[in-house]
Amino acid sequence: MGEHFCEVVPVYMRPQSMVEEQACFGVIVRCPSANFYGYRLAEGDETAIARIASFFPRHGRAGLERAMTWARQDIEYTFDLERNKGDKGAFANLIRPRENFVRYGRPQAVFTDDPAAELDDLYRRSVRER
Repeated sequence: MGEHFCEVVPVYMRPQSMVEEQACFGVIVRCPSANFYGYRLAEGDETAIARIASFFPRHGRAGLERAMTWARQDIEYTFDLERNKGDKGAFANLIRPRENFVRYGRPQAVFTDDPAAELDDLYRRSVRER
């Protein structure tokens, strides 16, 4: 069992709230005990981008790239609030359920000695190899 308790949250593109179709395009790993606040989105991963964009032909690659930009900005802002400004509720606010093109999944837990390696493995299994 690992030394650090980390929260893991998948990041989804869900362009239509009335339709349950969504595609995972990223993973967040938040591990305060290891001072690790990391995420990985499909940005630059051409295989994953092509696959995910094909799920939503109406929005395509451009829609996915916008969603990734929004998610990256929100995640970085949230981590800045928590790490540098002491806002303990910022992460819960980020992942709360809401109607949006970008959705965050339910938080899950993992114990790990290496949060960065865990992030890479979770991204590979959740986004890359789907």
